[in-house]
Amino acid sequence: MADAVLRKPDMISLGKLQLLHAPSGALTAVTAAKLAAANVAATSFDEAINILDVSALGAIRVEIFGVAADTNAVTLELYGWPEAGGGHHIGQVTAASSAFTQVFAPTINHQSVQDGFPAGSTWRGCDTYVAAADQGVGTMITVPTTEADFPGYFNVDFTNVQYSWFSVVPTVVAGTSAGAVFAALSVKKGYNNPQFTG
Repeated sequence: MADAVLRKPDMISLGKLQLLHAPSGALTAVTAAKLAAANVAATSFDEAINILDVSALGAIRVEIFGVAADTNAVTLELYGWPEAGGGHHIGQVTAASSAFTQVFAPTINHQSVQDGFPAGSTWRGCDTYVAAADQGVGTMITVPTTEADFPGYFNVDFTNVQYSWFSVVPTVVAGTSAGAVFAALSVKKGYNNPQFTG
């Protein structure tokens, strides 16, 4: 897949946090020409953005971690693509790093998270998320009430859209790096997983 990193969810471990975007500095937003490409797998994005296969996922929870100081800002651009045909800019989420830090212990975290966020490092989470208007806000992106210095998150709902691919691209990183993890909240109809019954 050109220079993009294609990620597939581990369907056996959907209840665990999995890697959505490996920690990186600021990347370039996806251009309209690249977004309109009919085949995401054959598109060169010029940077190693991470693209998650969400064809089986009904909804996910996303959390941002990175190397940063308290209150450092992060801006994420969210994109979705169908199996074939042009994609969309779903929306923009801004977040602020908090005093909350996390060490991703190998005993309880998915291997992909251990690979992206090595246990020997301390990662600062975000406690404040705000979604800005675009095609997915209000229906696809929801931000629960957050509390200062506790890990926050936002949800992305794929149940009423035909997206097969999803990406979060950090375009503003005030700290050293920003990465993302996700946990599945549901699977789409027709996909059977013993962890989700409904």
